[in-house]
Amino acid sequence: MAPPTRRNIVAGGLTFLLADITTLAVDAIVNATNRALTPGAGIDGAIRRGDGEAELLASCYRACLAIAPDHSLRSLAFPAISTGIYGFPADQAASIAVREICAALAAVDAVILVAFAEPDLAVLTAAGDA
Repeated sequence: MAPPTRRNIVAGGLTFLLADITTLAVDAIVNATNRALTPGAGIDGAIRRGDGEAELLASCYRACLAIAPDHSLRSLAFPAISTGIYGFPADQAASIAVREICAALAAVDAVILVAFAEPDLAVLTAAGDA
């Protein structure tokens, strides 16, 4: 993998990064799938199957960010949830992520939105620029 590409979007809070999420030094990493990594399961699968997909995705970010202070988590890394192969519009997923994270930045010190591939990083940074 190429060296990480960082781009700070919101001072003191939100960073977009191209990286292997498991290598990051953060208090918690959000896992967007199930333990077996079965396609169509976990958060992505639930969003793809459910009515109100956008609200389900937003509630995922809100729930994770809401419990962070209860567990003394000051830095979190999120994968680019629902920007992949399951058919949810990547630009909409990225916009939801940015909106929900920015709304909760006061609860944590840092949030990293992690892309595994350049196209996902481009979608995330475009959402941050909007």
